[in-house]
Amino acid sequence: MAGFKRIIVENSYKKNKTQQKLCFRSNWEINFANFLDSNNNVAAWENDFKIKYLDKFNHPPKIRKYLIDFKVQMKNGAILLCEVKPIKSLQTRVSTNSIRYKRIHTSNLLKNYSKFETTEIFCRKIGWKFFLVNKKEHHFEFYRWDVKDKKPILIR
Repeated sequence: MAGFKRIIVENSYKKNKTQQKLCFRSNWEINFANFLDSNNNVAAWENDFKIKYLDKFNHPPKIRKYLIDFKVQMKNGAILLCEVKPIKSLQTRVSTNSIRYKRIHTSNLLKNYSKFETTEIFCRKIGWKFFLVNKKEHHFEFYRWDVKDKKPILIR
């Protein structure tokens, strides 16, 4: 994926002891890593947790790899998988006149739907939780993925 910005850093985080170098794709991910490291309820975390998903929108459907931004171990034993993503990127409509951009956006949206559905079902089966994380000004919002309606639902 040549088009994505990658920020490679030496691991200096207290709660990530398994990785020497970390690859972040946005400043939001760096901010979330800092949030996890400073959160008293978090025991440990790692980034780029690998999972396989079924890309149903490919013909024929194909198994692909998906790097979830964060796997988080809570002090109470719960495991969370967190994908840091602007929720507005999951809107079906985009305000542009570019047919090419609309096509790319729709393709990425459908891939994300497949990833999120597979991850949500996987987490339910093994007792983990999956969250989409959206950065707001000075805090993070957590969303669950609604498999049936294919949309994020804000956790309050």
